[in-house]
Amino acid sequence: MNTLGLLIGLVAIALAVFFGLREFRKSITSELSTIKDTVIAIRETAEKTWDLVVSRFAVSGGTVVRELENLGKVRITAEPAEGETSYFIEIEKPILNQGYIVKIGKETELARKEKELFRKEGTVLVLSRQRMRYRTPSTDPKTCTEFITFLLKWLNSTYVESLEGIKEFEEPILP
Repeated sequence: MNTLGLLIGLVAIALAVFFGLREFRKSITSELSTIKDTVIAIRETAEKTWDLVVSRFAVSGGTVVRELENLGKVRITAEPAEGETSYFIEIEKPILNQGYIVKIGKETELARKEKELFRKEGTVLVLSRQRMRYRTPSTDPKTCTEFITFLLKWLNSTYVESLEGIKEFEEPILP
């Protein structure tokens, strides 16, 4: 009888250790996932903060200011780097929305124009409702100028005209 009690006790301890370790592993996986998500958010915030600081305080010889009908005063700063050119675009009207720019860009001629000029799409990062950074995968001045001119015309016309469509996404889901 003692042997049976001892055997049942050992089985109970083994089961407790097994289930305890399994839950510990799940907990660690969950925590690591949370840490990864937090690090990604911190990196994006740091990038946006750095871009705002650079665009506001850095002296750059590649800045152009234009007045566009639907965007108002537009300030464009070009910063070539190895393999890409970053453009900081600041507009007068607070209408920029990253998700919507990406969505409308894929549905209209913007993505097609990028692929035509660069063979791939650039990267857009909206820093605020009035500021964005656009990275083109090129340093060729002629190609980049052609694209940025196209982008500004696209923002001033197609994007602004499509802003009515964003209301359907902003409408409350529940009455």
